[in-house]
Amino acid sequence: MLRPRRTTIPAELVPHAIVWRPLRYFSTYVRNDQDDLDEYEVASFDFGNQFRFDLRTYPGYQPLTVSVFLPSEIVDLHAINDALDNVLAGLEVPAKAVAWRRGEDFEYGVLVRSDEDRLKEKEARLIALKIAARRQNKTVSTERIKKELPKIFPLSALDLQRSTSRPRERLWQQIIGNVISHGNGRKGIFGLGQAVRTVDGLTITDAGMDYLKSIGFSA
Repeated sequence: MLRPRRTTIPAELVPHAIVWRPLRYFSTYVRNDQDDLDEYEVASFDFGNQFRFDLRTYPGYQPLTVSVFLPSEIVDLHAINDALDNVLAGLEVPAKAVAWRRGEDFEYGVLVRSDEDRLKEKEARLIALKIAARRQNKTVSTERIKKELPKIFPLSALDLQRSTSRPRERLWQQIIGNVISHGNGRKGIFGLGQAVRTVDGLTITDAGMDYLKSIGFSA
């Protein structure tokens, strides 16, 4: 289980991966901090009792990305990638959202996003819960989800294409509609008890909040 931290990690950390998701996608608790070089935004986590890590974004970084910082004592490439696998799985980061990780070639200022990194229904379910969790009454309409999603998810060119079955909507908007309409299925948010349907959207349940806590999104 991931646990968010509200304090600075008293250790030297090193960047080992870059992910195509903005910082607020991952946490309700984002703070400002600084090191010897610059100020930055950060969300800090404990990975169980094993190690601590940061998600950071500095001025000049590629927009809508975060970098994963691991403790400097993790130096072996195999150990680094094991830790990254645990972090990315714990945060439920889709594989195609990883822009770079230690061991791969990297050219500063050149970061190419995979064409396959687009909104899919599984991730859309998670985002809908995250948006509801930020609301004071834990309730959100479908239209509000559609308004808030682009703020925490970098829409791709494919996401912005028109739906063939719903020409008035973009593909990503259709997927959000599917989250609500398909929610009673075995893997849907209503079928799993993570949310209950409202007249025009959903309310996240205690089970849904517990799920978000397990991936470090909220404390």
